[in-house]
Amino acid sequence: MIEGGDWLALVHPEDRGRARDFLRGMMASRSSERAELRMVAAKGPERVLECEGNPVRDRHGSAGMVILVCRDITARAA
Repeated sequence: MIEGGDWLALVHPEDRGRARDFLRGMMASRSSERAELRMVAAKGPERVLECEGNPVRDRHGSAGMVILVCRDITARAA
C-alpha cells in the first residue's frame, strides 16, 4: 500500500462497514477502540487482525489522524 493510501481497501469487503464504524466511534468517543477485522492479503489467504486505534487530537481537541496498531491473530481466530 502507498503511504497515505486508503487502508479500507485492504479490509475484507464484508468487514468494511464495521471498519468505518470503528473509525467513527473512535473519533467520537475520544478514547482508544479495538476491533477484529479480516484483511485481504496480497498473496495467500486472508488474515484476521486485531486493530487498536487511538485518535490524535490537536490543541483544540479536533482529531486529525488516527494511529492504528494491528496484530495478526489469524491462528488464534481459527
